[in-house]
Amino acid sequence: MKINQIFIFFVLLISVGCKNNSNEKKEILFLYRTGSGFNDYSAYDDMLLLHNHEDTSMSGEDLYKIARLYEDTVKADKPVEEIYFIKDNSLISVPKRSMDSGLWSDLMEYTIITFGFRNKDIWSMEKPVELFSITLWNNSKYKTFYVRKEKKSIDSILRLTFTDL
Repeated sequence: MKINQIFIFFVLLISVGCKNNSNEKKEILFLYRTGSGFNDYSAYDDMLLLHNHEDTSMSGEDLYKIARLYEDTVKADKPVEEIYFIKDNSLISVPKRSMDSGLWSDLMEYTIITFGFRNKDIWSMEKPVELFSITLWNNSKYKTFYVRKEKKSIDSILRLTFTDL
């Protein structure tokens, strides 16, 4: 499936449809896909833009449900392992066709949360995959929780804010 098809599918599937005070539709838009990997293994990281959302309009639990749905339905020739949620800002036009280190350092400031998913067998494209990590972001700073290693439950991690860390 081409990126344009993924973009259209995702907007139709996940569009929140609520209106804010300016009567603009709240949407979650596909922003960019980048590759990552090591040795012979490679995967994708997808960045999703929260368009017209207030900072408090969606909870960590809400974003996890969307990430889980996205992970379960996204089509790609490699696993999509990381899903980044990025707040809307003037630096972004969607979808992005290229990414450079300068743009990524700017986007880090607007990143809210990242969900990392892994299959038990990293070489497998089979679904379902498990939640592996949750990274909370605040102004380019972040803290990653590895779900299997943490004593906290997923729910308690999702309720944290960066100031709680």
